[in-house]
Amino acid sequence: MMAPQDDVPPITALLAGFAGGMRLGSLDPKVVAAGQRCLLDWLGCVIAGNADPFQRPLLEYARKCGGAPEASLLGTGESGGAEIAALVNGSAAHLHDYDDTYLRMYGHPSAAPIAAAFAAAERSCCDGSDLLAAVVGGVEITCRLGRMLGYEAYQHGFTPASQTGVFGAAAAACIAARVPEDHIHTALGLAGAMASGLHCNGMYSAGLVQIGAAAASGVRCADLAQFGASANPSVIECRSGYAQSRTQAPIWDDTIGDQNAHFEMLDIMFKFHAACGGAQAAIAASAAHAARPNFDSDALSAIDVVVSPGVKRLCRIHTPRSGAEAKLSLPFAVAAGLAGIDTSSIAAYSEHSIDLPVIRRLMAMTEVRASDDIPEWETSVTLRDRSGRAVTEEARADSLERDDAKLWRMLADKFGKLVGPVIGDERAGKIIDAVAQRRSAREIAVLACARPA
Repeated sequence: MMAPQDDVPPITALLAGFAGGMRLGSLDPKVVAAGQRCLLDWLGCVIAGNADPFQRPLLEYARKCGGAPEASLLGTGESGGAEIAALVNGSAAHLHDYDDTYLRMYGHPSAAPIAAAFAAAERSCCDGSDLLAAVVGGVEITCRLGRMLGYEAYQHGFTPASQTGVFGAAAAACIAARVPEDHIHTALGLAGAMASGLHCNGMYSAGLVQIGAAAASGVRCADLAQFGASANPSVIECRSGYAQSRTQAPIWDDTIGDQNAHFEMLDIMFKFHAACGGAQAAIAASAAHAARPNFDSDALSAIDVVVSPGVKRLCRIHTPRSGAEAKLSLPFAVAAGLAGIDTSSIAAYSEHSIDLPVIRRLMAMTEVRASDDIPEWETSVTLRDRSGRAVTEEARADSLERDDAKLWRMLADKFGKLVGPVIGDERAGKIIDAVAQRRSAREIAVLACARPA
């Protein structure tokens, strides 16, 4: 067994204690509300994702695997073993790149943990309070571990949604099943053996599968721990362990397991444009330009976009060829915002939109450059017209809505747009109410089980 590093907090044990003590009644109401928001947003992304043709290979794989009907493949009317359900639903959560984002980890914190929580909760028939506790515990551990690693792991090519998400998924599955703390500790050790995922897979099915695999691994780790499997109890912090293999400078934090510390999930960014997190500010700044009186896109001669080096690497595609590439294209984001396209709709990211003459023209005159002087996640968009006049708008992706009631209404509206076409508006409304009332995973799954005739 690799020895723990000197003067390093026992991160793995601290996180196990955090998960083991997770009870909804002991949490700040704002944290509980944050968990409900994450769950609702996740459900919307999953149900819409499972209805997309791109998800067909995973659904066919799930049908081939068969197994006991322990948990639902949400929005399909089908079910499978808990691991398979977590795999499918975790993959679907990120299919449209519309799932929430935690900017300090450069990734998506809810996709894998909530998939594991939901599958384990449905299999265990636990109540809504246990489900929500699992959601909060799993997502928060993913965020805290992601904050500890910082950006370096991402810059080396690791994708945080699955790399750190597998720890959150293991914790979430354990919380949902009321697994004892010593077994949670083992499950987190096992998760370290299964942490994988590369950012270069993002344009392929593999990019989704690796997130779903993290969710499925979380369920498997919880089960193996209860069956007596063993793992390094300091897998995160030990020499040559998880943290050291991903970054040279982990931000060691001995409060990582403190339930009285700030909950990072309160700072999660929810997307209201169906694109990469790095494109959100570009869309907002461009839409602000388009809202100006007498705005005329035909009079433009040049468009200058300035972002941080990290965002430029993330949204690296200049001229997209597909809807998936459009989500990672700053020129498309700017053109769509200026042209008034409904970027909240998943249908906006398509070859049809890319080929619109106004989009082609605006993308062609857009130049994107990186600057160390611009803050991470901020975008500056300057429009120049033929007279030489220049107008600049700036926006930040992390301008968080702090009014809980308003944010819930915004997420409910997004949920309805995503889910209504799949299972009908009536069922969509009932799921919103079920999440608000903290109903169980089984009850929510029944509402999401079938498509309308």
